[in-house]
Amino acid sequence: GSEMCIRDRTGLQLFYEFCIREQITDIQLLELEQETAFQDYLKQKVEKEQRRKRLKSIVETARKVIFIETDETRWDATIWYLERFRIAKERINQSDSIEKISFQEVLQPKNRLLLQEYMKYEIGIGELALSTVYERFRTIRNFLQEISELEVTKCDASLIDVYLKNLQNGAMGAKTFNTNAVSYTHLRAHETVL
Repeated sequence: GSEMCIRDRTGLQLFYEFCIREQITDIQLLELEQETAFQDYLKQKVEKEQRRKRLKSIVETARKVIFIETDETRWDATIWYLERFRIAKERINQSDSIEKISFQEVLQPKNRLLLQEYMKYEIGIGELALSTVYERFRTIRNFLQEISELEVTKCDASLIDVYLKNLQNGAMGAKTFNTNAVSYTHLRAHETVL
């Protein structure tokens, strides 16, 4: 009832105070380290852990609502909520539905932009099952995390070969290895178009 309402408002107020302190002007562009900083901020301000957990979800809820409800799709958002896109039913596995995709883990700005452009194509124009699209996305995101600050456009084939060989030497099965190889090929093909 009203008690819950007051608590929620307090949570939003705390988040608002935090955003002012950290000079965050756009919740859609929230970075991973800023979310971690907000958790630390909550630890300072809120004693009960149970309440902190509830307040943590305020960020997620606010970000999701804004992403879904806003007039223009925010393709630069660090997290996309797939509910916004009217994806054909036959592309979605009902038993394992993917609700969102996060670009927060890719810190190199150009690499993130390229991955966002690629996903815009895969989700909007592509016809693959969402699970396949997400598998490709995760594969590429892992690679971009691995190369860290290096721009993917400056990667040559030998670097990708080394990365794939390392994966192959690890505990990766042939199927997963092939998915990795195919994903990079698609990203590189897409990158030349941009």
